[in-house]
Amino acid sequence: RKFQAGLEPDKRKAASFAWDSAEWRGWNYFGVGGYIKPGLRLEQMSKAQKDAAWDVLAAVWSPDGVTKARNVMLLQDILAASGNGAGQRSSERFSLSVFGTPAETGAWGLRCEGHHLTQSVAVRNNRIVSVTPTSFSALPNRVKSGPHTGLNTLKDEEGVARRLMADLAP
Repeated sequence: RKFQAGLEPDKRKAASFAWDSAEWRGWNYFGVGGYIKPGLRLEQMSKAQKDAAWDVLAAVWSPDGVTKARNVMLLQDILAASGNGAGQRSSERFSLSVFGTPAETGAWGLRCEGHHLTQSVAVRNNRIVSVTPTSFSALPNRVKSGPHTGLNTLKDEEGVARRLMADLAP
C-alpha cells in the first residue's frame, strides 16, 4: 500500500491491475513485445518510488534474494555494454505490478518482472499462498571481463546442478 500511495495517478494506474486481470495470467518467459513487461518499470520511478519498490521486494525476498535479483538486473547492463541488446536492455527495465488491492483479508498479488527475472507472489488473508511463476536466470552467469569480472550470479544454483548431474551420471 505504501508503494502505491507514493505513486502519481498515472504511475499508480501503470502499476495496478485487477486481481483477475489478463496480465496476472498472461505471464510468459519471453514477454510480449520484447524486453518490456507490464507494470511500472524502475526506469519510470523517482528515487523515493524505487526505494519503496525495493522495500516491497525486501519484504518478500531474503537479503540473498534481493542481491541475486539486483545481479540479474545488472547483467542486462553488462550485456548491453557488450553490444547484446544495446538500447533494449537495462537494469532499470524491470517492472513492479500489484494485482488487486493489498489488504489483510482477501486475495491480491504482486509481480517483479523483466528479462531473466520473474517472481509472482499471491497473497490470501495476509499469507503468501503461492510464489509462481518464478524465474531467476543469468546470462552470463559468470562475468569474465570488464568492471564486474568475477560476478557469479547463480553460483549456489550452479553447484546444486553440478551435484545433481554427478548423482545422475552412470
